[in-house]
Amino acid sequence: MDRLRALTQSLIDIGSIVIPTGNGMQEYKVEKGFAMAMSLKHNDEVAVAQSFLSKGTIFPYHNHDNSEEVLVVYSGEVTVVTDEGKYTMKPGDSLHICQGCGHLLHAITDVKIIAITIPPDSKAMPKYRGNGQQ
Repeated sequence: MDRLRALTQSLIDIGSIVIPTGNGMQEYKVEKGFAMAMSLKHNDEVAVAQSFLSKGTIFPYHNHDNSEEVLVVYSGEVTVVTDEGKYTMKPGDSLHICQGCGHLLHAITDVKIIAITIPPDSKAMPKYRGNGQQ
């Protein structure tokens, strides 16, 4: 827990680091590296996005007040630090993050993650802008 506090001093409002790019994509302002997400599905019940973090990126400590999140690693390796523990994830690994649980991601390599939030966190997840879906 001390290491978590050392990496990030406080829980951030994830909406404050979002940079909308249009077409269901958005970048996130991170201090080091690059992070972006592309919406695969977004409706009133679920949001599914493919996220990319470049090697070395630390996605800041945040939570989803009204959503649960499931992370599935598609490629690469990432360490996820939550209020409940530290997990190193590789392709095929998944992690359930409970509603309100603080967490951060540290990309060990370039990493692609499928992120699912139920219900969608409107501040965090990009909205799909194609085929008539929102």
